[in-house]
Amino acid sequence: MKRLFFALDINQKDKHAIALFRQQNLSTLPSIGKPINENNFHITLAFLGMTDSTQQDKLLRFCDEHFQPFSKNRTQTTLSPIPVTVNTLGLFQKPKVLYLGFSSFDHTLIGIAKQLNQQAKKLAIFQEERAYLPHISLYRKSKTLPNISPSEISLNLASFSLYHSQSTSYGVMYSSLKTWSLVKK
Repeated sequence: MKRLFFALDINQKDKHAIALFRQQNLSTLPSIGKPINENNFHITLAFLGMTDSTQQDKLLRFCDEHFQPFSKNRTQTTLSPIPVTVNTLGLFQKPKVLYLGFSSFDHTLIGIAKQLNQQAKKLAIFQEERAYLPHISLYRKSKTLPNISPSEISLNLASFSLYHSQSTSYGVMYSSLKTWSLVKK
């Protein structure tokens, strides 16, 4: 069993911009919480939790059948990244997670999240019944929402991955098992 999730990949340049915003605007606030490693920034599409190898294989097959494989060697014109803009700051009260959010989000990406959620349900993987809220987690163990309006951060999203979440002595590490472009077959 592996702890898995699907997420939109954020390129390294955009991760640095998010980390810079966090460092310049939030890092000195008291009791802000524990910062999430910059390398772990992502936008969850579907959280799967503990998943067995049969379920994992079926999820991989589903994505292979419905989405183009991702290749970093593609030219910009064939890649067609989808632009989104981070422009809100929010706090999930119960898990105490401070996050960056979006006042609007691309319908194609919302559709991919729904597809993956539905496929997980078909495979008897529990999915919470709530509206999809795309976000980028910045801190864990946050107690209050700072009164700060984030400047807009533009992101260019070109792929999503199936990630394996592993706890290590250095903290949580996310490793990509396979990546697809946002282009449907």
